[in-house]
Amino acid sequence: MINLINRGGFYVRVSVDQPMTLEERLNNFVEQMVYLGASKELIMSKTRESEHKTWRQIAMWWARKNQLGTWKAIGFYFKRDHSTTIHAHNLISDLIDSNDKEITEKLNKLGIKYGQ
Repeated sequence: MINLINRGGFYVRVSVDQPMTLEERLNNFVEQMVYLGASKELIMSKTRESEHKTWRQIAMWWARKNQLGTWKAIGFYFKRDHSTTIHAHNLISDLIDSNDKEITEKLNKLGIKYGQ
């Protein structure tokens, strides 16, 4: 992000912020999920419970959809293998295509546009 200040009617660039890292962007996204009732500890854990697994898979899908990192880097954030990230991405994409009610509700709550 570029910071500008007004000097005598002209905007002057003050600084250029460093872009957010994959970890920072995913932390912010997971915090949105926590606000909606998910548990960060359970999203990040090894649990296979459906509710927490779904939140985690949505986060992996979102990160890859927005090209925030490689399969391996996204998996590393969640302490998972790259193949888990690929599976999560494919699964959420398929559920979106089939208009799965649970997934579309969660994506809508997160404000994610997924039909494009």
